[in-house]
Amino acid sequence: RSRWFHADSGWKNTTLKEESKNVTERIDKEQDQATKEIWERCQSVIPRDFETNPRWDKGMRACCICGLLKTPQMWLDYGCDNCAFLIQPGVNDRERMEAVTT
Repeated sequence: RSRWFHADSGWKNTTLKEESKNVTERIDKEQDQATKEIWERCQSVIPRDFETNPRWDKGMRACCICGLLKTPQMWLDYGCDNCAFLIQPGVNDRERMEAVTT
C-alpha cells in the first residue's frame, strides 16, 4: 500500500515500510555523527598519560565546586567545563587555577 510522505526533498509516494527505513537510516547517520563529534571533543580532554602511566592520577586537580578532574595544563587551556565562571579557558593564570582546584 502506497502513501504520500513529506521527505526532506518534498512530497513523494512511498510505502510506509520504505519511509520507516529512510527515517531510521537518517536517525542512525545523525547519531553516528553526534557520537563522532563527542569523541573528537573528548580527545583533548582525556589525559594522554592515562594509558601509559599507572600513576597518571597523581598530578590531577579537581574543581572545588563540581569535582571535575583534569591535569593542571588542561585547567589552564580549557578551564572548567561545568563552572566556566571559575577559570576562563585559555587564560594562563596558574595562581587562579591553584586557588579554585584541589
